[in-house]
Amino acid sequence: MPSLTGPYLFTVVAQLAGMAMYLIWLRPDPLLLAQHLTATKPSAPGVRPAEDRPVRARFAVLAIAATHAVMVSVMAMTPVHLMHHGAELKVVGLTISLHISGMYALSPVFGALSDRLGRVQTVLLGQAILVASLALAVVGQSSVLLVGASLILLGLGWSASTVAGAALLTESSAPSLRTQRQGRSDLTMNLVGATVATESSGPSGSCVMAHVATSRAPGKPAVSP
Repeated sequence: MPSLTGPYLFTVVAQLAGMAMYLIWLRPDPLLLAQHLTATKPSAPGVRPAEDRPVRARFAVLAIAATHAVMVSVMAMTPVHLMHHGAELKVVGLTISLHISGMYALSPVFGALSDRLGRVQTVLLGQAILVASLALAVVGQSSVLLVGASLILLGLGWSASTVAGAALLTESSAPSLRTQRQGRSDLTMNLVGATVATESSGPSGSCVMAHVATSRAPGKPAVSP
């Protein structure tokens, strides 16, 4: 087996273990419980039922999908870019690890910020962080430190927009439509991510990415620190 297949095997095992945990221990099923509560629980006196706002819901889906497209397209090509310019594998791993930390470490912070500033405002803040990340990637493309900083900003922008967008989608959907819209949002997000990851390296897509990632082009200078 190729030397870099280990992480793929680890990922498969981890995902299967996660699926098993959900199937065995996630009881009662949250979807069935939510459907039951929606159908049987009457509204409290003086409390209006949740209002459905399809326009805001569509904005949330679009914001989440667009954010994911930007994040995946840059993240997918970063290891290829670094290795193509001579970076060691451990540098690539550290860069992506910092990026993943940016995606998830501050999720509670962006959730609180979304409550305080508003959902749309936090989504727009995330978009501004993404723009800053792309600008830094362009300016510092030959520096591993600047590329790493760009990837951290990329994760932070993704986190802000995705957390606030998910909250906006839930709040903008009537209880009977939330599960359906959340499923559509997740499907759209992942289809967009898969598409841009494949096409980000050009017409030959993932084949070129795999080839470059496993070989170093002769004569290419190493990435500066």
